[in-house]
Amino acid sequence: HMSTSSVLSRWFLPLALALGAAPLVAAESPGPLSPGEVQAEGQQSDASLKLAAIEFLAAGKYAAAQEILDELTVRDTLVKAAKWIAEGQARAALQPLDSALKLQPMNAELMAMRGEAAYGAAAGDSQPGFFYEEAQGFFRDAVNAGVKANRAFGPEQLALILRASQAARRVPNPSVALEYATIAAAQHSKLLEEGVVFERFEVSLHQIWAEAAFD
Repeated sequence: HMSTSSVLSRWFLPLALALGAAPLVAAESPGPLSPGEVQAEGQQSDASLKLAAIEFLAAGKYAAAQEILDELTVRDTLVKAAKWIAEGQARAALQPLDSALKLQPMNAELMAMRGEAAYGAAAGDSQPGFFYEEAQGFFRDAVNAGVKANRAFGPEQLALILRASQAARRVPNPSVALEYATIAAAQHSKLLEEGVVFERFEVSLHQIWAEAAFD
């Protein structure tokens, strides 16, 4: 049975490096984005990105244009994946998300969505443990990528650790599920001390920890 510190160092090394960063001031409680929210987040700048891509192509700057096209593909994939998952068709999102991750392999949002897709796909599979194990890995990687990108640990990463705990519990891997939940509880306390306000998932935090501890 691994200690909390060993799990933290093995799976959340970037998180450990960021714990000394300045406190976060914002504080909306995170949760899975609905398909509409994912689309709304990208709509405002899609048109300007498409225009920029056209201008780059006209100027012969093909690499820059390709980078923008990749970004648009990733955004479109996230919207479609969120819709499929919400409609109970998570398996349909797996391959498109894998393709998008080849374009942006360090995109934390893609990793998190891929984790949700695997988690959803497990529900209708004869061997769900494979998908739950995969979901756990993607949630973990999304935490690391998010911390590395932001140089801070915030509510979004906390929510993903909780999802990793839920996935691990269903593998089933109860000891790892408890380690994740214990790390989440400790980081939740730290964020509260820094003034971060949570509105939605404090109850689920305690529930997930209790379920993992019970196992």
